[in-house]
This record gives sequence, structure tokens and C-alpha cells, in this order.
Amino acid sequence: MICAAGERAEQPAAPATAAYRRREPEKGALYCILAEHLETFLARACADETRPPLPRFVGRELRAYLQCGLLCHG
Repeated sequence: MICAAGERAEQPAAPATAAYRRREPEKGALYCILAEHLETFLARACADETRPPLPRFVGRELRAYLQCGLLCHG
């Protein structure tokens, strides 16, 4: 970079990139609650004839959330 006086100004150092850190979803409260209660919730929701059934994507997405970010699932 050239200054107004024609001298070269020093370029600011590039910021250091942060190292990758796995987010560890299995340690979060939402993950723990879903892992413990998801199947019971889905079974009760399905068995409750007073309410319309949950759309299939709800169970599919919640199960996918439980697998997301876990190394054993790729």
C-alpha cells in the first residue's frame, strides 16, 4: 500500500484463523432432552387420538438432529 507521501505503509497483519473446534452437540441441554425423551414423545403423540398426528417430517428431523455432528454418524 502506498501513502500520500509516496512511502510504502506497512500492511496490517492478516488475522490468525481460528482452529476448527467440534461443536459437541451431545453436551447441550436440547440434545440430552431429545435423546432421552424423543421416542416416548413420538409414541404418545401417535397414540393420542384426540389430536391430529404429527407430520412424518417432525420425527425424521428430530432423529436427524440427534445424529448431526456426531462423529460416529459421519
